[in-house]
Amino acid sequence: MKKNILDVDQTYYDEYDSFCYQNCLRQILEFQGVEDAFFFINMSLSFKLRREEAVTYRVGEDEGARSLLPRFSSKVRRFHYDGESAEEIWEMNRKTVEGGTPIITGVDSFHLSYLPHYQTNHARHTVILGGYEPKGDLVHIVDWFSPWFFKGGIAREGFLVARNSENAYDGGIYSGSPIRNNWAELDGDGWGEEGVSLIRDNLLLTRRQFYERHEGMELNGIYAIEELVDVMEQLKMEPMEDHSIVFKKMHYDLYNVNRRRDFFKLFLTAANQKTRNEAFGKAAERLTALYDDWEKLLFQMIKYCYRRKEDGLNRLMAGFGDVMVKEWRFKEDLDELVECLLF
Repeated sequence: MKKNILDVDQTYYDEYDSFCYQNCLRQILEFQGVEDAFFFINMSLSFKLRREEAVTYRVGEDEGARSLLPRFSSKVRRFHYDGESAEEIWEMNRKTVEGGTPIITGVDSFHLSYLPHYQTNHARHTVILGGYEPKGDLVHIVDWFSPWFFKGGIAREGFLVARNSENAYDGGIYSGSPIRNNWAELDGDGWGEEGVSLIRDNLLLTRRQFYERHEGMELNGIYAIEELVDVMEQLKMEPMEDHSIVFKKMHYDLYNVNRRRDFFKLFLTAANQKTRNEAFGKAAERLTALYDDWEKLLFQMIKYCYRRKEDGLNRLMAGFGDVMVKEWRFKEDLDELVECLLF
Protein backbone atom coordinates (compact mmCIF):
# COMPACT_ATOMS: atom_id res chain seq x y z
CA MET A 1 0.00 0.00 0.00
CA LYS A 2 1.38 3.37 -1.01
CA LYS A 3 2.15 5.89 1.69
CA ASN A 4 -0.03 9.03 1.71
CA ILE A 5 1.20 12.44 2.77
CA LEU A 6 -1.94 12.93 4.89
CA ASP A 7 -0.89 9.99 7.07
CA VAL A 8 2.46 11.42 8.16
CA ASP A 9 3.29 14.10 10.71
CA GLN A 10 3.98 17.53 9.24
CA THR A 11 6.52 20.05 10.53
CA TYR A 12 6.13 23.82 10.60
CA TYR A 13 8.31 26.82 11.46
CA ASP A 14 6.83 30.25 12.23
CA GLU A 15 9.42 31.89 9.98
CA TYR A 16 7.70 30.29 6.98
CA ASP A 17 4.95 32.88 7.34
CA SER A 18 4.75 34.54 3.87
CA PHE A 19 6.47 31.52 2.25
CA CYS A 20 3.62 29.02 1.87
CA TYR A 21 4.85 27.58 -1.45
CA GLN A 22 8.29 26.84 -0.02
CA ASN A 23 6.61 25.37 3.05
CA CYS A 24 4.83 22.91 0.74
CA LEU A 25 8.07 22.11 -1.11
CA ARG A 26 9.82 21.27 2.15
CA GLN A 27 6.95 19.11 3.40
CA ILE A 28 6.89 17.05 0.21
CA LEU A 29 10.66 16.56 0.33
CA GLU A 30 10.34 15.41 3.93
CA PHE A 31 7.51 13.07 2.95
CA GLN A 32 9.75 11.59 0.26
CA GLY A 33 12.40 10.93 2.91
CA VAL A 34 14.96 13.29 1.37
CA GLU A 35 17.93 13.68 3.70
CA ASP A 36 18.53 17.31 4.74
CA ALA A 37 15.28 18.31 3.01
CA PHE A 38 15.30 21.55 5.02
CA PHE A 39 18.40 22.86 3.24
CA PHE A 40 17.19 22.34 -0.35
CA ILE A 41 14.93 25.40 0.10
CA ASN A 42 16.22 28.73 -1.20
CA MET A 43 16.25 30.79 2.01
CA SER A 44 18.71 33.43 0.83
CA LEU A 45 18.29 37.18 1.25
CA SER A 46 16.94 38.79 -1.91
CA PHE A 47 15.76 42.27 -2.90
CA LYS A 48 15.90 44.15 -6.21
CA LEU A 49 14.93 47.71 -7.11
CA ARG A 50 14.63 49.66 -10.34
CA ARG A 51 14.32 53.44 -10.04
CA GLU A 52 11.79 55.03 -12.39
CA GLU A 53 11.47 58.69 -11.41
CA ALA A 54 12.48 60.82 -8.43
CA VAL A 55 10.21 59.08 -5.91
CA THR A 56 8.89 56.11 -7.88
CA TYR A 57 10.48 52.68 -8.26
CA ARG A 58 9.68 49.00 -8.77
CA VAL A 59 10.90 46.12 -6.64
CA GLY A 60 11.28 42.37 -6.98
CA GLU A 61 13.32 39.36 -5.93
CA ASP A 62 15.94 37.25 -7.64
CA GLU A 63 14.63 34.48 -9.89
CA GLY A 64 13.85 31.38 -7.86
CA ALA A 65 14.02 33.20 -4.53
CA ARG A 66 10.76 31.50 -3.52
CA SER A 67 11.60 28.00 -4.69
CA LEU A 68 14.41 25.50 -4.32
CA LEU A 69 18.10 26.34 -4.51
CA PRO A 70 18.90 27.24 -8.14
CA ARG A 71 20.86 24.10 -9.03
CA PHE A 72 17.80 22.00 -8.13
CA SER A 73 15.19 24.20 -9.83
CA SER A 74 14.77 21.75 -12.70
CA LYS A 75 13.55 19.11 -10.22
CA VAL A 76 10.30 21.02 -9.65
CA ARG A 77 7.95 21.64 -12.56
CA ARG A 78 5.32 24.39 -12.40
CA PHE A 79 2.21 24.57 -14.58
CA HIS A 80 -0.28 27.39 -15.25
CA TYR A 81 -3.37 26.97 -17.41
CA ASP A 82 -5.82 29.58 -18.62
CA GLY A 83 -7.46 27.79 -21.53
CA GLU A 84 -8.39 24.33 -20.28
CA SER A 85 -11.35 23.88 -18.01
CA ALA A 86 -10.86 23.36 -14.30
CA GLU A 87 -12.40 19.89 -14.69
CA GLU A 88 -9.87 18.83 -17.35
CA ILE A 89 -6.98 20.01 -15.20
CA TRP A 90 -8.47 18.26 -12.20
CA GLU A 91 -8.53 14.97 -14.10
CA MET A 92 -4.81 15.30 -14.86
CA ASN A 93 -4.03 16.10 -11.24
CA ARG A 94 -6.27 13.34 -9.86
CA LYS A 95 -4.42 10.68 -11.84
CA THR A 96 -1.09 11.98 -10.52
CA VAL A 97 -2.06 11.94 -6.84
CA GLU A 98 -3.86 8.60 -7.11
CA GLY A 99 -0.57 7.24 -8.41
CA GLY A 100 0.98 8.19 -5.06
CA THR A 101 2.55 11.54 -5.96
CA PRO A 102 1.34 14.59 -3.99
CA ILE A 103 1.36 17.90 -5.85
CA ILE A 104 1.30 21.56 -4.80
CA THR A 105 -1.73 23.53 -6.00
CA GLY A 106 -2.39 27.23 -6.04
CA VAL A 107 -5.68 28.40 -4.51
CA ASP A 108 -7.55 31.56 -3.58
CA SER A 109 -8.07 31.23 0.16
CA PHE A 110 -11.37 33.16 -0.13
CA HIS A 111 -13.01 29.89 -1.25
CA LEU A 112 -11.58 27.49 1.36
CA SER A 113 -14.25 26.87 3.98
CA TYR A 114 -11.89 25.77 6.78
CA LEU A 115 -10.06 29.10 6.84
CA PRO A 116 -10.94 31.89 9.29
CA HIS A 117 -11.22 34.44 6.43
CA TYR A 118 -13.48 32.23 4.28
CA GLN A 119 -15.48 34.42 1.86
CA THR A 120 -14.01 37.52 3.49
CA ASN A 121 -10.60 38.15 1.92
CA HIS A 122 -9.01 37.08 -1.34
CA ALA A 123 -5.41 35.83 -1.19
CA ARG A 124 -3.22 33.57 -3.29
CA HIS A 125 -2.07 30.57 -1.28
CA THR A 126 -0.73 27.05 -1.85
CA VAL A 127 -1.74 23.68 -0.44
CA ILE A 128 -0.69 20.07 -1.03
CA LEU A 129 -3.15 17.85 -2.88
CA GLY A 130 -2.74 14.31 -1.59
CA GLY A 131 -5.75 12.30 -2.72
CA TYR A 132 -9.37 12.02 -3.76
CA GLU A 133 -12.34 10.27 -2.18
CA PRO A 134 -15.12 9.63 -4.73
CA LYS A 135 -17.59 8.89 -1.95
CA GLY A 136 -18.62 12.36 -0.91
CA ASP A 137 -16.60 13.91 -3.80
CA LEU A 138 -13.84 15.06 -1.43
CA VAL A 139 -10.30 16.13 -2.22
CA HIS A 140 -7.70 15.43 0.47
CA ILE A 141 -5.31 18.29 1.13
CA VAL A 142 -2.57 19.33 3.53
CA ASP A 143 -2.50 23.01 4.46
CA TRP A 144 -0.04 22.84 7.34
CA PHE A 145 0.25 26.58 7.85
CA SER A 146 -0.25 28.78 10.90
CA PRO A 147 -2.70 29.30 12.52
CA TRP A 148 -5.12 26.74 11.06
CA PHE A 149 -2.89 23.64 10.44
CA PHE A 150 -5.45 21.79 8.35
CA LYS A 151 -5.32 18.39 6.70
CA GLY A 152 -8.30 16.37 5.59
CA GLY A 153 -11.11 16.31 3.05
CA ILE A 154 -12.89 19.29 1.52
CA ALA A 155 -15.59 19.49 -1.16
CA ARG A 156 -14.09 19.13 -4.62
CA GLU A 157 -16.43 21.78 -6.03
CA GLY A 158 -15.15 24.50 -3.70
CA PHE A 159 -11.57 23.40 -4.25
CA LEU A 160 -11.89 23.78 -8.04
CA VAL A 161 -13.43 27.23 -7.61
CA ALA A 162 -10.47 28.21 -5.42
CA ARG A 163 -8.03 26.97 -8.07
CA ASN A 164 -9.77 28.73 -10.95
CA SER A 165 -10.35 32.01 -9.09
CA GLU A 166 -9.48 35.44 -10.48
CA ASN A 167 -8.40 36.31 -6.92
CA ALA A 168 -9.94 39.77 -7.21
CA TYR A 169 -8.01 42.65 -5.65
CA ASP A 170 -9.58 43.71 -2.36
CA GLY A 171 -6.71 45.61 -0.76
CA GLY A 172 -5.02 42.50 0.66
CA ILE A 173 -1.33 42.05 -0.09
CA TYR A 174 -1.87 38.63 -1.72
CA SER A 175 -4.96 39.56 -3.74
CA GLY A 176 -5.10 40.80 -7.31
CA SER A 177 -3.41 38.03 -9.33
CA PRO A 178 -5.40 35.14 -10.89
CA ILE A 179 -4.65 31.60 -9.70
CA ARG A 180 -4.83 30.08 -13.20
CA ASN A 181 -5.18 26.49 -11.96
CA ASN A 182 -1.45 26.40 -11.23
CA TRP A 183 0.28 23.40 -9.71
CA ALA A 184 3.78 22.02 -9.16
CA GLU A 185 5.28 18.53 -9.16
CA LEU A 186 8.62 17.45 -7.63
CA ASP A 187 10.93 14.70 -8.81
CA GLY A 188 10.82 11.64 -6.59
CA ASP A 189 14.53 10.85 -6.68
CA GLY A 190 17.96 12.31 -7.36
CA TRP A 191 18.10 14.39 -4.19
CA GLY A 192 21.37 13.03 -2.82
CA GLU A 193 23.46 15.94 -1.57
CA GLU A 194 25.48 16.69 1.54
CA GLY A 195 23.89 19.18 3.90
CA VAL A 196 27.08 21.26 4.15
CA SER A 197 27.07 21.75 0.38
CA LEU A 198 23.46 22.99 0.51
CA ILE A 199 24.31 25.35 3.38
CA ARG A 200 27.17 26.75 1.34
CA ASP A 201 24.77 27.40 -1.57
CA ASN A 202 22.47 29.54 0.58
CA LEU A 203 25.39 31.51 2.00
CA LEU A 204 26.95 32.20 -1.39
CA LEU A 205 23.56 33.16 -2.86
CA THR A 206 22.95 35.64 -0.07
CA ARG A 207 26.37 37.23 -0.45
CA ARG A 208 25.99 37.53 -4.22
CA GLN A 209 22.36 38.70 -4.24
CA PHE A 210 22.42 41.02 -1.26
CA TYR A 211 25.94 42.29 -0.64
CA GLU A 212 27.75 42.33 -4.00
CA ARG A 213 26.89 45.19 -6.34
CA HIS A 214 25.42 44.09 -9.69
CA GLU A 215 25.81 45.85 -13.03
CA GLY A 216 22.78 47.21 -14.87
CA MET A 217 19.69 49.29 -14.17
CA GLU A 218 18.48 47.18 -11.25
CA LEU A 219 20.02 47.67 -7.84
CA ASN A 220 20.25 44.66 -5.56
CA GLY A 221 20.19 43.94 -1.85
CA ILE A 222 21.81 46.47 0.43
CA TYR A 223 22.41 48.84 -2.49
CA ALA A 224 18.70 48.78 -3.30
CA ILE A 225 17.88 49.68 0.31
CA GLU A 226 20.42 52.51 0.24
CA GLU A 227 18.70 53.85 -2.89
CA LEU A 228 15.54 54.29 -0.82
CA VAL A 229 17.40 56.86 1.28
CA ASP A 230 17.83 58.91 -1.90
CA VAL A 231 14.11 58.46 -2.62
CA MET A 232 13.45 59.99 0.81
CA GLU A 233 15.83 62.86 0.04
CA GLN A 234 13.95 63.56 -3.20
CA LEU A 235 10.67 63.35 -1.31
CA LYS A 236 11.60 66.52 0.59
CA MET A 237 10.85 68.43 -2.63
CA GLU A 238 7.42 66.83 -3.06
CA PRO A 239 4.10 67.97 -1.55
CA MET A 240 3.43 66.59 1.92
CA GLU A 241 0.30 64.80 0.72
CA ASP A 242 2.50 62.62 -1.52
CA HIS A 243 4.63 61.44 1.38
CA SER A 244 2.05 58.97 2.67
CA ILE A 245 1.67 57.31 -0.73
CA VAL A 246 5.42 56.80 -1.09
CA PHE A 247 5.95 55.62 2.47
CA LYS A 248 3.07 53.15 2.43
CA LYS A 249 4.67 51.47 -0.59
CA MET A 250 8.11 51.64 0.98
CA HIS A 251 6.78 50.11 4.18
CA TYR A 252 5.22 47.23 2.23
CA ASP A 253 8.43 46.60 0.29
CA LEU A 254 10.70 46.68 3.32
CA TYR A 255 8.27 44.59 5.35
CA ASN A 256 8.72 41.83 2.75
CA VAL A 257 12.50 42.20 2.93
CA ASN A 258 12.31 41.80 6.70
CA ARG A 259 10.20 38.66 6.37
CA ARG A 260 12.99 37.31 4.16
CA ARG A 261 15.51 38.35 6.82
CA ASP A 262 13.63 36.33 9.43
CA PHE A 263 13.55 33.37 7.01
CA PHE A 264 17.31 33.52 6.58
CA LYS A 265 17.71 33.64 10.35
CA LEU A 266 15.86 30.31 10.54
CA PHE A 267 18.35 28.92 8.02
CA LEU A 268 21.31 30.12 10.13
CA THR A 269 19.83 28.55 13.26
CA ALA A 270 19.33 25.20 11.49
CA ALA A 271 22.83 25.40 10.00
CA ASN A 272 24.23 25.91 13.50
CA GLN A 273 22.48 22.74 14.65
CA LYS A 274 23.67 20.83 11.57
CA THR A 275 27.33 21.87 11.62
CA ARG A 276 27.84 22.49 15.36
CA ASN A 277 29.64 25.66 14.29
CA GLU A 278 28.85 28.44 16.77
CA ALA A 279 29.64 31.08 14.15
CA PHE A 280 26.19 30.30 12.68
CA GLY A 281 24.57 30.82 16.06
CA LYS A 282 26.27 34.18 16.54
CA ALA A 283 25.27 35.28 13.05
CA ALA A 284 21.65 34.27 13.80
CA GLU A 285 21.71 36.40 16.95
CA ARG A 286 23.12 39.36 15.03
CA LEU A 287 20.45 38.96 12.34
CA THR A 288 17.69 38.71 14.95
CA ALA A 289 18.81 42.06 16.41
CA LEU A 290 18.89 43.54 12.89
CA TYR A 291 15.39 42.19 12.21
CA ASP A 292 14.15 43.88 15.41
CA ASP A 293 15.77 47.18 14.42
CA TRP A 294 14.00 47.07 11.07
CA GLU A 295 10.69 46.30 12.75
CA LYS A 296 11.06 49.45 14.87
CA LEU A 297 11.92 51.49 11.80
CA LEU A 298 8.94 50.09 9.90
CA PHE A 299 6.68 51.15 12.77
CA GLN A 300 8.13 54.66 12.61
CA MET A 301 7.39 54.73 8.87
CA ILE A 302 3.74 53.93 9.50
CA LYS A 303 3.53 56.64 12.15
CA TYR A 304 4.99 59.15 9.69
CA CYS A 305 2.40 58.17 7.06
CA TYR A 306 -0.38 59.42 9.31
CA ARG A 307 1.28 62.19 11.34
CA ARG A 308 3.76 63.67 8.85
CA LYS A 309 5.50 65.86 11.42
CA GLU A 310 7.95 68.33 9.95
CA ASP A 311 11.08 66.67 11.36
CA GLY A 312 9.74 63.12 10.92
CA LEU A 313 11.39 62.55 7.55
CA ASN A 314 14.82 63.58 8.83
CA ARG A 315 14.44 61.26 11.81
CA LEU A 316 13.54 58.39 9.51
CA MET A 317 16.56 59.04 7.32
CA ALA A 318 18.79 59.09 10.39
CA GLY A 319 17.24 55.81 11.52
CA PHE A 320 17.98 54.30 8.11
CA GLY A 321 21.59 55.37 8.42
CA ASP A 322 21.95 53.67 11.81
CA VAL A 323 20.43 50.41 10.61
CA MET A 324 22.51 50.36 7.44
CA VAL A 325 25.69 50.43 9.52
CA LYS A 326 24.46 47.21 11.18
CA GLU A 327 23.61 45.72 7.77
CA TRP A 328 27.22 46.13 6.68
CA ARG A 329 28.42 44.61 9.94
CA PHE A 330 26.29 41.56 9.25
CA LYS A 331 28.07 41.16 5.92
CA GLU A 332 31.26 40.58 7.92
CA ASP A 333 29.52 37.71 9.76
CA LEU A 334 28.40 36.29 6.42
CA ASP A 335 31.91 36.50 4.96
CA GLU A 336 33.24 34.62 7.99
CA LEU A 337 30.71 31.83 7.51
CA VAL A 338 31.52 31.52 3.81
CA GLU A 339 35.23 31.28 4.58
CA CYS A 340 34.52 28.58 7.19
CA LEU A 341 32.79 26.37 4.63
CA LEU A 342 35.06 27.03 1.66
CA PHE A 343 38.32 26.12 3.39
